[in-house]
Order: sequence, then C-alpha cells, then structure tokens
Amino acid sequence: MEIIVCLRQTAIIKEEPKVQSDGKTLDLSGFNRHLNEWDAYALEEALLLAQKYGGDASVISLGPGEAQEVLFYGLAAGAKRAIHILTPDQQHIDNWTIANVLARVIKKGSFDLVMTGVQAEDDGCAEIGATLAHLLGIPHASLVMRVEYEQGQNAVKVDRELEAGYVDSLRLTLPALLTIQTGISQPRYISSMRLRRFKKSATITKVSFEDIVSEGEGPSPREEVLGLYPYQPEASQVEVLEGSPEAMADQLFERLQSKGVL
Repeated sequence: MEIIVCLRQTAIIKEEPKVQSDGKTLDLSGFNRHLNEWDAYALEEALLLAQKYGGDASVISLGPGEAQEVLFYGLAAGAKRAIHILTPDQQHIDNWTIANVLARVIKKGSFDLVMTGVQAEDDGCAEIGATLAHLLGIPHASLVMRVEYEQGQNAVKVDRELEAGYVDSLRLTLPALLTIQTGISQPRYISSMRLRRFKKSATITKVSFEDIVSEGEGPSPREEVLGLYPYQPEASQVEVLEGSPEAMADQLFERLQSKGVL
C-alpha cells in the first residue's frame, strides 16, 4: 500500500502575535515552528499501516524553505520519500490553491491512501483534506480514529468521531483520503541526533510552486483576507437592584419573568 501524508509546518504561538501593517497578516517572525500536531498523528498512523500491511509512506509539504524541516522529521520517523513544493517567502496562498497544487503533484505518482491531520493548529483550518479529496476524485472520511486495511476488498474500514460520543464506522474503496484525529496512536519519539543525521544525509525532492501552478489552467484563488483584528467581546452588563429586600425581590421576579426564565 502506497501512502502519502501531507505535512504542514505551523508556528508555536505562546504569546499574542501582532498584526502587520497591511492589517491582513500576523507577524510570526521570531516564533518557533514545528510539525502541526494533527499531522504528526497522521504520519504515525501511515507508518504503522505500512509496517503492518506492507508498502511505503511518503511525505509532502508546501511552503517556503523552512517548511522542509517537517519533511526531514517525516524521513527520520520512517517515511521513504519526501516532496517539498517550494513557495515564495511571505506569500499568502489560499487553501483552494494549496489543495490544487498538492493534487497536481500527488497525481504524478501512484497512491492508495492520502492522509492529513484533521486541522491546522495555528489557524484552525480544516479545509485541505476534503478539498484535496474532491480534486483527486476519491472518497474521504474525516475525524478518523481507527484504520483497518481490508486487502481482499481493496478498501479501508475506518471509525470516525461524531458528536455526543457516537462513532461512525465506514468502508472506503481505495484510493481514498483520510483526515486523522489526535489520539489515534502515539507519535513516535525522534531524537535530535537522529533528526540531525537525516538533515545531513536525506534527500528531499524539490518542486517549484510556480511551475506547478503554470501547468495547464492555473488555479484561481477563491479566498481573500479582508482584515485581521483581535476579538474583543462585549463587557458584561451588571445591574444593581436597590431598595428593601421585598422591593428587590419584586424587581428580580420581574426581570426573570421578562426574560422568560420564569
């Protein structure tokens, strides 16, 4: 089974970032970055599936030069191949374009299963998985908590998380795409020494973002950031009742009755 895992590098936000002068983007310079938490679980599940059922897991990421750090992590964890779609620095690319470019690169090779994390931890986006499945023309399941390969049926049987403690069990014919929920397994530990060794010796296939976009009809951005600002909830209003205890009780009764509480 050939598995491709989409990895994203996200900023580790421990303090409130500042909005840049354009009013549309955050200044994340100086923030450390790491592999998106949900993607770490997708990578681990892919490696376990390849180990249990045979086949290889490959990793792919889209971003500026520093994004290759997550690909070295994937290789050090056990992935056989890595592809870096190199984008210009400081360029905002909407999710529709990202999914289009990923789909074009993934289609150039063979695959049985594509896996991503459920969402990105920095912006909460959960669009890439479903959009990518649509563009690849394959079935997908989100919030996946368990995966079992059914070789005889060329399918995977998955359990996906629903609300109120319910679990949905599905069978998807391969090729398919899964977005993986945290907790499905425990991502393996990668020592800093092993990671440094792979950074020195491992090979990452580089692909130009502009070259992929220019192939055929380029994807047109569908999303534009109009503005970015900190959310400031309205302050709660407090009304102090006055008068005798009996008068305040009458006022409280009227307030509760007017709001439909009583």
